[in-house]
Amino acid sequence: MRIFHSPHSDPMLLDGWAGCNALYKVLLEFLASDRASLFLHAKQDGDPAPYDEFLAGLRIYKADGPLMLRLTSDRWLELAGSCENLKTYFSHFCFEENEDSGHHHPDFGDHMARGTMRLIIEVDDSCEPQQESAGVWKALSAFVPIVHQ
Repeated sequence: MRIFHSPHSDPMLLDGWAGCNALYKVLLEFLASDRASLFLHAKQDGDPAPYDEFLAGLRIYKADGPLMLRLTSDRWLELAGSCENLKTYFSHFCFEENEDSGHHHPDFGDHMARGTMRLIIEVDDSCEPQQESAGVWKALSAFVPIVHQ
């Protein structure tokens, strides 16, 4: 997973098809757990062009109310809101093999707070090998240090 960012555009989370679907399973496991937060580190190697930078990752917090997505000063995306609203948002990380579009916009609807950032979730299998990415998320689902309470 990589998260691309430029000041005047929506950030884009990019991974392969298998990677996004494996990440979706990790997100659902987090929702079903008693953990209050989940930190997902993103790759930052390579060239982010045409974006300005890669972000460090995505921090997710179980909280109350509609979801708020923001960029922190240490260059992470931070998502916080109720479990019900997180579940709606997380559904956009699931990609079907026969989908016409390779991207999702999870931030349209009543589950989002007014004025929140928007995120594009993009699937592109040419960005890195599917097996590598899916294997990383499968391993991360059991890797305690990325999960914080």
